Amino acid sequence: MNLRTNSIKIPKENPFKNCQLDREQYADILTTIIKSYDEGFVLALNNPWGAGKTTFVNMWRQKLINKGFTTIYFNAWENDYNHDPLVAITGEFKSLLNIDNKNSFNKILKHGGKIIAASVPSIVMALASHYGLDKAVTSTLEAVADESFDVFKNELEKYTERKDNISQFRSSLTQFIAQTTLKKPVIIFIDELDRCKPNYAVELLESIKHIFSVPGLTFVLSVHKDQLCEAVKGAYGSSGIDANEYLRKFFDLEYTIKAPNPLHYWEFLYKNSTVKDFFEGPLRSVYPELQQDGISVLETGALLTHSCSLNLRQIESIFNKFRIVIRSFKYENFVFPSFLVFLIYINEFKSQVFKTIIDSELTVPELISIVLTVLPKPHNLDLYPSFYKVLAELMFFYDLRLGERINFLHSDTGFIFNKVQELTKKDEDFIVERLAALDHNPKVKRIPMKYFIDKIELINKIVI
Repeated sequence: MNLRTNSIKIPKENPFKNCQLDREQYADILTTIIKSYDEGFVLALNNPWGAGKTTFVNMWRQKLINKGFTTIYFNAWENDYNHDPLVAITGEFKSLLNIDNKNSFNKILKHGGKIIAASVPSIVMALASHYGLDKAVTSTLEAVADESFDVFKNELEKYTERKDNISQFRSSLTQFIAQTTLKKPVIIFIDELDRCKPNYAVELLESIKHIFSVPGLTFVLSVHKDQLCEAVKGAYGSSGIDANEYLRKFFDLEYTIKAPNPLHYWEFLYKNSTVKDFFEGPLRSVYPELQQDGISVLETGALLTHSCSLNLRQIESIFNKFRIVIRSFKYENFVFPSFLVFLIYINEFKSQVFKTIIDSELTVPELISIVLTVLPKPHNLDLYPSFYKVLAELMFFYDLRLGERINFLHSDTGFIFNKVQELTKKDEDFIVERLAALDHNPKVKRIPMKYFIDKIELINKIVI
């Protein structure tokens, strides 16, 4: 079973076909913006990590390609081993080579080489410093570098000539872009910039601003701005720098994709992970008593999201822990996903309640009262069945009070829930019905609560 969420398939003919977050509308808005500013600009897509930016970018990019746009995708994080972003980004243009723009590309390489040459001694010095070489060795390396790159010596010494090289590079790049695409801008998607080493992230931004900012070239930077601000502070070695203001000079426009509805996000995670494969696959579906487990996963996710006001990061954390835990189950095993997901939730975010439940000898009214402090009765009637299922399964497996559970099953007076003000006689009837179903299944009776607790406690050290 794969730990990660399955990659969403992006059909070329309909890139947003499998998008379950209704995000095509944002792609259409952004495409309109790009068409309106065809001279080129820098657009920052600002969303937190885990919000699906990369998937959105890949879908949007394919849609742009379908509309006749020329695009490049550059993963900055995968390329930050390269000391100079100028080299990496220039290399991406090679994929656009054709008969018409070949000469322009060669000019780009020529002038780019002169710009890069200016930084060679500093690179050598940085390497020497990194490996702890002494000053004598460092000076020797610098001298060797000077001799090896003597052809660039004049550019190193003359500031005006360096500016001229940048100007000629930009001129050649402008010509290259014009020969590559007609009327529409070339769009370069820069992804994962906020995950890069601080110095590389800043140098890449500086390169985009001062070297690659030419007519017909649009950059789309997919970032978590808060994290990028931290990278800026790290690069300049100062927490006092106004990183937000610093980034404003690089971004012409900022756009934040609306966060998905939390109620839909759990379903999105389920449908795009191996959890769905486990619960709905052919090996498990042959057991009639297990065929509704997949639905239980979805319903419990909706219940917790609604009743506990979970945010996207909490939802993802619970789901990923659940995904790890079910790896320890075989296809034919009872999982009781409603109960298991709830335990993972309180273990993750209500640890004191989790500890009280597993360590204390509680009466059933005490148990239910504690549960209701972290899982209040939902206002949405559609969520009642899942709510009753969680309570029933928790009561069933809370084996320290087995006798009380049996008495409760055969009671006509509701002697348990009349002590729990939040629940009614109707609530009691539904819970009794679920308890009775569990009680009459001989396979279930042999599963102690500790069986589930042990599995959950094994992942307590895992941070997701």
